[in-house]
Amino acid sequence: MKKKMKRLEGFTLLEVLVALLILSVGLLGVAGLQTRGQMNNYAAHIRTQASVLAYEIMDKIRINQDFAIDDIVVDNSTGYIVDAQPTATDPDCDDTGVCTPAQLRTYDLIEWYDHLAAALPNGDAEIEWNLDGDTATNDYTITITWTLKNDETITNATSFLTWELRL
Repeated sequence: MKKKMKRLEGFTLLEVLVALLILSVGLLGVAGLQTRGQMNNYAAHIRTQASVLAYEIMDKIRINQDFAIDDIVVDNSTGYIVDAQPTATDPDCDDTGVCTPAQLRTYDLIEWYDHLAAALPNGDAEIEWNLDGDTATNDYTITITWTLKNDETITNATSFLTWELRL
């Protein structure tokens, strides 16, 4: 009489290991996508902060147009340029707390550069002013730069955005 061989059922250890390998590769891919997504989200957040800061200084220039260009360093060819942040910490207003337009300009720039330094990594800015030829139009160019770490080359990448304001 012949004995019947019992047929084995279930998975072999090799099949389980292959399935785990495929699963782990997939999970590593998902983790990589998550990391890349977070980095892109952070870069978008920084660009948004730069836009908010640019619109903030543009509003301050609109409010205080007559003194927005007061006491700035003359550029040789294009007009005037704000090339360094103000060093004063107090606008030196009178006892009632009322500032002159020139003091308000200094105060606005100090506050704005503080916001810039707090919101952007290695943030810097340049505000250029150009009088438009024969007309009385004031053109302002605001350029904001910052540095983000580039994950692929482990170097710092400098980014910038430029806005133009015509009054």
